[in-house]
Amino acid sequence: MSFFRLVLCTVFAACALAEEQNSTKNPNAYAENQTCFSQQNISYMTSLNNTFYVRKRDYNITTQYSCLSARKAGEYGNGSYAYTLSARINGTFVSYNVTSTPKTTGNHSANNSIVYQEFPGTNATDHKLMTTDDNHTCFLFATHLYYGGYGCLLVVIEEIADQDIPPACLTVYEEQCEQGIDPYDASCKNKTSSKSKDSKEASGQNTASCS
Repeated sequence: MSFFRLVLCTVFAACALAEEQNSTKNPNAYAENQTCFSQQNISYMTSLNNTFYVRKRDYNITTQYSCLSARKAGEYGNGSYAYTLSARINGTFVSYNVTSTPKTTGNHSANNSIVYQEFPGTNATDHKLMTTDDNHTCFLFATHLYYGGYGCLLVVIEEIADQDIPPACLTVYEEQCEQGIDPYDASCKNKTSSKSKDSKEASGQNTASCS
């Protein structure tokens, strides 16, 4: 077992023990648990150029959109990133760009959250990293919902989207989050029909939602 894997397993066990003492599901508290800070550096995700697919989400569960994905489209000089968000509705893929800005919350010393507009027409909100696996193929976020409270968003890289969710992320999701939905299936990678939103729509002036 590698040293990094051993450390990660030790930290994960400590986090699980700390959370076991409080059975109430609280994704935000987990995201601000100092025992887990080593798992919560947002650069683990922003340094990747993979496409990410949503595999679990416990808010906005009645959405008609599926195949929710994100891919880094560029990087700004101020440390922010451009991401292209995509989804499928009625057999057609739609996409739009958002500005995503890393930030530090609570007692974190490194950026642990990324702020972006998940739903067009709403304010950008925090997506605090709760945990990742040692290969950085899955990422679980505590999402500050625009209508209040926190929900959970679990994404995986495209390369493992058709596989089981890594236990490092799935276990925490099951402990801290509601059941939610899985908007992904294998057909999501077949983007044969797509429609891109222009920058005006992406800025939130369009009320249509891709999430």
